[in-house]
Amino acid sequence: GLFALINEKLEAMGRQKTGFINPVIYEMNKKRNADVFTDIDKGDNDLMGIGVYTAQSGWDFCTGWGSIDGTRLLNYMMEYQPAAKTKANQ
Repeated sequence: GLFALINEKLEAMGRQKTGFINPVIYEMNKKRNADVFTDIDKGDNDLMGIGVYTAQSGWDFCTGWGSIDGTRLLNYMMEYQPAAKTKANQ
């Protein structure tokens, strides 16, 4: 998946893997949501007339932060993730 590819790239560049990603996503959203996520602000989850959530600008129950751009996420992670721990720098 996406995070397996991101982790592979981070590791190849001497960075730590993503680990538990939720705090990173919330911090990232505070700083540069428009760069990493495409906000989905139209539509709903109405299936057979029982949907209760509609998309709106920003975070919402229907679409969350929106759709993610994997390349932009990797670029952000390259800035965010510290260098991987090695025996030499532990």
